[in-house]
Amino acid sequence: MKKILFVLLIALLVMGLIACANAREKAAENLIEEMIEKESGEKIDIDIDDGGDSITMETEEGEMTIEGDEDGMAWPSDKLPAGFPKLNGVTVTTVIDAGGGIMIGFEGCTQSAADAFISNFTAGGWKITMEAESEGTKIVMASKGDSEYVQLGWEPESGEGSITYGAN
Repeated sequence: MKKILFVLLIALLVMGLIACANAREKAAENLIEEMIEKESGEKIDIDIDDGGDSITMETEEGEMTIEGDEDGMAWPSDKLPAGFPKLNGVTVTTVIDAGGGIMIGFEGCTQSAADAFISNFTAGGWKITMEAESEGTKIVMASKGDSEYVQLGWEPESGEGSITYGAN
């Protein structure tokens, strides 16, 4: 878990620093690869797309893609199972696809949008396994059978949050 968080932190920092120039992107790719290999001992291949809006990281264990756009992105229905409900009325700003799991970062979530999203889960056969609120953050977790889980976490005051989906 520490390795994944380390990789994500470096990748997100680099995304913010990269300009459109291919030479700079290649230099950034090499720098990240060297840093991760030195820190973790794992061989990693980093590919930053033109403009830095997407980073793909590949190791022996699998591939992870991080996409981001503060102006908004399409809802990633192609990366989610059929029937997975959409959180309507939000701006998707980040999508992290790690093979068996996906994280969707968003802005602009209202309480009514979150309530509708949650009720779509219960209607779709998901079981709410936990609801919590702490320091202005609300969290709802649900599972479907023993193989799928989802977590919705958001701050109603700012409207920011994330959805994490995983399957075993």
